[in-house]
Amino acid sequence: MHIVRTNPTGAPVEVIKKLRMMADDIWTLSRAERVEFMALAYRHHLVRSIVTYELWKAGWEGLGEREWDRCVELGDGDLVIAELMQRARNEGFLDAIQAQTSPEAFAHLQTYKLPMPLFDTSWAQAA
Repeated sequence: MHIVRTNPTGAPVEVIKKLRMMADDIWTLSRAERVEFMALAYRHHLVRSIVTYELWKAGWEGLGEREWDRCVELGDGDLVIAELMQRARNEGFLDAIQAQTSPEAFAHLQTYKLPMPLFDTSWAQAA
């Protein structure tokens, strides 16, 4: 059976393919990989297309709301969101996150912060 996949989003097909491949292993992805999954979706304005199953219905089965939610449901969701927000600030796609969330949700996302290290290790990096 030949699967026909369309791209209703305008995002690069390579990005959708990567997200789809990552979705297959969402249960076993590292935190960094789940942050990457979410970052790619936000950067390319694909969040709505994922969570509404638009991509699934376009032939990208396995890329839907459950996979999106799973990124933050593995016991470390607060760290996933904090890392995502830090990455968005550093890499300049915070506006893409804001465009794809409600004002209330965006304000809440900005409250997530990475934990401070227990010890100052900056001296080790200077050596």
